[in-house]
Amino acid sequence: MIRSLLRFITILRTLIIFQLDSIFLPRKYCASFWLWWLCPIRSIRMRNLSEEKRLLQALIELGPIFVKFGQSLSTRVDLLNTEMAQALATLQDNVPPFEAQIARKMVEQAYKQPLNNVLEHFENKPLGSASIAQVHAAKLLNGEDVVFKLLRPNIHLQIQHDLAMLRQIAYLIDTFHPKRKQLRAREVVEDYSTTITNELNLVLEASNMNLMKDAFTDDSRIHIPEVYWELTKENILVTERVYGIPITQIETLKKNGTDMHRLAKNGVELFLCQVFQHNFFHADMHPGNIFVDITQPDRPVYQLVDFGIVGMLPMRDQQYLAENLAAFFARDYQRVADLHIESGWVDQHTSSRTMGASIRAIGEPIYGKSLHDISFADVLMKLFRVAEKHNMFVQPQLLLLQKTLFHVEGLARQLDDSMALPEIAEPIIKRWLKSKKGILGSAEKIIKKIPEWLAQYPEVKDIMIRKVLQAKTKEQAKPIKQHIKLAQIVKYFVAAIIGYGVARYMSI
Repeated sequence: MIRSLLRFITILRTLIIFQLDSIFLPRKYCASFWLWWLCPIRSIRMRNLSEEKRLLQALIELGPIFVKFGQSLSTRVDLLNTEMAQALATLQDNVPPFEAQIARKMVEQAYKQPLNNVLEHFENKPLGSASIAQVHAAKLLNGEDVVFKLLRPNIHLQIQHDLAMLRQIAYLIDTFHPKRKQLRAREVVEDYSTTITNELNLVLEASNMNLMKDAFTDDSRIHIPEVYWELTKENILVTERVYGIPITQIETLKKNGTDMHRLAKNGVELFLCQVFQHNFFHADMHPGNIFVDITQPDRPVYQLVDFGIVGMLPMRDQQYLAENLAAFFARDYQRVADLHIESGWVDQHTSSRTMGASIRAIGEPIYGKSLHDISFADVLMKLFRVAEKHNMFVQPQLLLLQKTLFHVEGLARQLDDSMALPEIAEPIIKRWLKSKKGILGSAEKIIKKIPEWLAQYPEVKDIMIRKVLQAKTKEQAKPIKQHIKLAQIVKYFVAAIIGYGVARYMSI
């Protein structure tokens, strides 16, 4: 209780000093406007700084959990202006490491035995230290090199306290902000809460790694480290150690003869494959999580780490996103507007023609440009801004995708400044749409929908159960004939369900 109170006072003091509430709320509702005299000297000094600098300094002062929240806020182009979003994107999740002795003790407590009984060597100096966990290199008794990812001590309690404060702030925004219906601040905080809570379960991260590894088993362009399940716990993740070159070391990659164009192109294709083919994408693709194996410089291999944040799109959103992008590539701006309305991303009463004209104003100026001069992520951001003007309802899953896309495209351009993401994306998206609209794609959708239709029409299920029970009562009298009759009944019902599904799907 006392700790929560002290944390609340700290947050309130920071809010007043940096006037954070004035960024999101009307002035008359701002605590900093009425209570500036509680911290007069620093409060007056901060008035000379821009909103972007005030927000960055405040988040850093509040600690790593707020830094991570600031990073997630960088995608909120509907809430923040471009300058603010770009400033938040520069936040770095680097914090001082906790002591090596604490790390060693954590490992011993997890395995209930001395460290020497489990490991040949444990590196005291961490490879990296972030707000949630830090990473240490180690060597197993069999000589294999591994990496230990350890949650910070007491991190659960700290996160719960800070989330409680964020929920209070979101409540104020949802109560007083003029755009509260579109911002849905509490929903955004709850989405962040889910994300960061998932990061606290390293078994879940290990399963994310396995899922991604299985998806790309036959793809030689990417390598996901092996998980050591027998050593992995909720607070400890043990994986294979990779020795690739950090992707930030571009000059090193070039000096070693790396095919930079192939590396950039593969990176974009792999991400789009994650989004559309597997509908499971690595959503924390900042350069610190990407390494490159250049054993064969002409065939570089991506090595991805840190799967604490992953993204998935509902099938409906996945379909609409692909159709939106395909329509935009085809310059069918009216179709883009119609899709936004059909998908429920904007208010149903939105004028399709007005929105189509706004989207045309984005698309036509870039149409004559060379493809490598067009920023795919920038186009997507402008589309979101247009949608926001037409009362867009915030889609957290799309914002997560947009954030990741910014990282992917920016990285691809660093590797090869001639990279044209639209040129790579268009054929992939068209192929995916074609596969979904073909006969096999339609059959797949129908089969997946059958349980849902059965749930919607329980009388069908009840009839089938009654028929089975009737068949059992007469089974002794006419066993062979009744089995044949029962098989026919089941066959007819299955045929009827599939027929109904086809008719319903074709009418959509």
